[in-house]
Amino acid sequence: MAQKPRLWLHIGPSKTGTTTIQTALQANDLFLQDAGILVPVLCDKAPSLMVSQHVFAKAVYEDRFDWIQERIDALPEYPDTIISSEWFARVKAGRKPRLNRLAEILTARFDTRVIYYARHPVPRSISDMQQTLKGGTRTLSQMYAKPKIYNLRRDLREFANAFGRQAMIVRKFSRLAFVQGDLLSDFCACIDRHGLLDHVKRETHNQSMSQETALAIEAYRAKTGDKRNIGAQDPRFFVENGTKFTLPNEVIQKILADTAQELDWLQETYGIDLRQD
Repeated sequence: MAQKPRLWLHIGPSKTGTTTIQTALQANDLFLQDAGILVPVLCDKAPSLMVSQHVFAKAVYEDRFDWIQERIDALPEYPDTIISSEWFARVKAGRKPRLNRLAEILTARFDTRVIYYARHPVPRSISDMQQTLKGGTRTLSQMYAKPKIYNLRRDLREFANAFGRQAMIVRKFSRLAFVQGDLLSDFCACIDRHGLLDHVKRETHNQSMSQETALAIEAYRAKTGDKRNIGAQDPRFFVENGTKFTLPNEVIQKILADTAQELDWLQETYGIDLRQD
């Protein structure tokens, strides 16, 4: 029996360097094709390759499986194909049956592997709060009162149930754990292409803000009611050499308490200890 080509389904999740990985894949798609790796455009109407992959991921939760099947059937034959979108792990409602259907479609043609980066809940919450504050959808005080808790156990269980435990590649999101201390190098190792993107210039995306910048934005929004997006480097708020953004200790302790069982489960199931870095 002929060996199936491989498909690498990178599902994020959000706040684990997805933009860095996706930007590198898009910028180097022709180079990757020459190396036998297809990063496909999955929606012709999308403004970019990576947006097209987000459209594909969202289609799973819109029950557009006839369209998904058509897009998969239309893919040219390559030894490796990469589909990357944090939207696969972002939508929760009604996910189980939809993931099962997606797995049926993908595994019928491909030897499918699911790549998931597990990040410690505290820095992930810090990153999420900064992004949310920039977007103006919630205030710091609101987020402190009810910090967003990510359920990685639910993510991993549901994807493992759909694709099989053997299909899961779970990596620790930490510079100390990355291959060569670098996210792109680590991702290339995940897909058995060590060093493939070592030549690519590393870019910083979704820059973090200082504590002073965060407080200045919070005060500005409270005074003006302005909910428009604000960049971390906006000169009205940017503080050079400011204090690193962090959370009040009571918020950190709440996050740790709420995620303790998640971290225990991850270590027991996948051998990844997020408590140690």
